[in-house]
Amino acid sequence: MVTPLLKEEELKLFREIFKVEGDFGTVNRGSNFIKLGIISNSRGAVVGGLTTGAEIAKIEQIFGYGKS
Repeated sequence: MVTPLLKEEELKLFREIFKVEGDFGTVNRGSNFIKLGIISNSRGAVVGGLTTGAEIAKIEQIFGYGKS
């Protein structure tokens, strides 16, 4: 998960370097400072109290939580 402030070319480079399917996202009602509002591991994530349902859905999509 990366800040929406990145350019599309930078996201492509991020994906190539880290070999992941990362995407843009926010936390805590639109905050671009991802690391201030989420902590995660392979089992799940904890997000800031202001994080909206739409943001949580995007986080689940990006990190693949709930997929078998």
